[in-house]
Amino acid sequence: AVGSGEPPLVATATTNVGRFAGAIAARLRQTGAATLIGAGAAASYNAMKAIIIAEGYMADDLKGQSLAVVPVKETVSAEGADGTQERRDLVVLRLHVRPVPAVQAADKPEIFSAKDTNVGLMAGLVVNRLKVADAVVIAGMGPGAVSSALKAVIIAQGFMAESLGGAELAAVPTFNTFTEHNEERKRMLLTC
Repeated sequence: AVGSGEPPLVATATTNVGRFAGAIAARLRQTGAATLIGAGAAASYNAMKAIIIAEGYMADDLKGQSLAVVPVKETVSAEGADGTQERRDLVVLRLHVRPVPAVQAADKPEIFSAKDTNVGLMAGLVVNRLKVADAVVIAGMGPGAVSSALKAVIIAQGFMAESLGGAELAAVPTFNTFTEHNEERKRMLLTC
């Protein structure tokens, strides 16, 4: 976690999201921040779901604050799966989580993410929207879509580095239930 010196909490494609949310809440209570890592869309999606659940677990502690995520792409070196000394690079998503002043997500997202969305173009949309508004809301359903949205936030932060002046572009994740074709559905919203 930022400034905590604690090892990151590791999310996988098979992570028990409720238990992982408990670990995130415990880390946040101990240090005020948490760092999560995961490789692949399913791992990052599980981490994001766990962050939303952890915010619920911590409602009394947060006193109206929201949990924000600053995603960072990172390359780490990993040993071969067969136990050999062969090392290879692995790209992981590092999520820095910390409380921020309460953020209300809009019910209607401005940008929709899919697993095959061009993340560079989506990042450009995020940057352009933030030039004229205080926040932008990205919606995604499923691991691929949420992974694309997180990648777009990382790229948008790079595009905005100078205008941010050392600050970070953070996303506050929430669940949103909506009706489509007379069917109730759920999606994740990232408010930046």
